[in-house]
Amino acid sequence: MPASLEGSPLAGTASYYHRFRAPYAQATIDFIIERYNLGKGVRVLDLGCGPDTIAIPLSYTVGEVVAVDPDPEITSFQNSLGRELGIRNPTHKNLNTNQRWSVQNTSPISQLMSFGALSHET
Repeated sequence: MPASLEGSPLAGTASYYHRFRAPYAQATIDFIIERYNLGKGVRVLDLGCGPDTIAIPLSYTVGEVVAVDPDPEITSFQNSLGRELGIRNPTHKNLNTNQRWSVQNTSPISQLMSFGALSHET
């Protein structure tokens, strides 16, 4: 049975999470880009993307960021915000731990970032 986020402490908070979640310092983003040799030919998977505090800054440097979060409200909000701002990268996917997702693009995932996923309890 798929996991449910009903009753989750994050339910109904997507816009606030996006608005008030402190961004990572540019030095942190620069370190990630340099350390992992990220560039336009790279495709990154961001697990637990939340309000895109890693995905959006990386999207200006890499070819594609696939941002995955188990909360459908977060991914829906981020997709709407991206359309509103004219941002096509990152691509957002809603996926919980009981679902499978196949990479439909032929280019492989080059790097995995999971800063958000590591900060959540299960």
